[in-house]
Amino acid sequence: MYNLIMESEKGHIELGEVKKPILIREVDPIGDQTHTVFEVDRLNEFIEAPILPACRLLFERGVCTTLSGASRKDIESGHGWATIDYDALSEENKKIAQILVEEKSGSLHTAEDKEGTMFILSIPFEHGPDTTIEEFKTTSLALADRF
Repeated sequence: MYNLIMESEKGHIELGEVKKPILIREVDPIGDQTHTVFEVDRLNEFIEAPILPACRLLFERGVCTTLSGASRKDIESGHGWATIDYDALSEENKKIAQILVEEKSGSLHTAEDKEGTMFILSIPFEHGPDTTIEEFKTTSLALADRF
């Protein structure tokens, strides 16, 4: 936070504390652990803050995310992401995932060491490392809201 001070003819007027936007490059990673969470209140233990609202929305809609990332370690790739169990999606949500793949907002993967297919939702950092958390939350929620 910092104080915003406005200059006037009579001198300086302090307008109070203003929160400085937090940038993606300032977000520390939580880790690379796979967790199955059964309670929405526990999501924040395993999901980084910028992508938490989108993962919470998906969770509430019955869409299982297994991994996600939206921190400084993801900057080089140019996007944050959430891995979704594609095989567990409803037919309607599978169609949405396919549309997102066509729009380059996601991809389908089959891991060699696991059975099944995973959908990776890709959320761009619109301003690279200078993307604010709020900007990223808005973009990720818009994509998650399609499910």
